[in-house]
Amino acid sequence: MGCASFGSRVSPHQAKRLLGQAFDAGITYFDTAPSYGLGSSEAILGTFLGGKRDRAWIATKVGLAVPPRRHDLERSAG
Repeated sequence: MGCASFGSRVSPHQAKRLLGQAFDAGITYFDTAPSYGLGSSEAILGTFLGGKRDRAWIATKVGLAVPPRRHDLERSAG
């Protein structure tokens, strides 16, 4: 299951609901990255998996920079 929109277009609450439905349907392979959802996709997935981690596969990426958040840019420009 791709998790690229978790934390951006899909709220954490919606993401956890979708993850629950997917997991219950037998989906145990999840694709995420530190840059997805401005850095929150992996945290959402980790929170959801909790005690289920031994029953799931996680694909992530390395070397992808997390894009700066808009408020961080505004603060640095101010």
